[in-house]
Amino acid sequence: MKRGLISDAEVFQNAPIRLQNRLVKSSQQLLLRGDITTYSLKVISGNTAHVVFAADPPLLNFYDTLQVGNGWSRDASGWNFEYVFTPNGYINGASGEQYEGGKTYRLEFTAVDVGGATLAKWVWNVKVLPWAG
Repeated sequence: MKRGLISDAEVFQNAPIRLQNRLVKSSQQLLLRGDITTYSLKVISGNTAHVVFAADPPLLNFYDTLQVGNGWSRDASGWNFEYVFTPNGYINGASGEQYEGGKTYRLEFTAVDVGGATLAKWVWNVKVLPWAG
């Protein structure tokens, strides 16, 4: 397993944020949708952790080719994973949890292969700024 990525982002309260990564295997080849059997997201705030989802199969957030645009500005190569952290729920409103201004949330993603081995782990630290307007 390749060492996990740790990324930071800031967003104003009540606004969605798009999180994008270029994920690769230890061999430096792109992590492909077909490599992954399941993946999960755990959201941690303070001392509270919520397992938001464990998805099988990973159809929505992973791509087999690098994508450009849609907010990506890191380089010209692109991304192959995208997740939108929404204010009305951690995953499209499904969890019922809402994020709050003045807090930082740690999003821990894990991708697993068919044999149960961890392919990749990556983290986003999302600081939610209060909105007084």
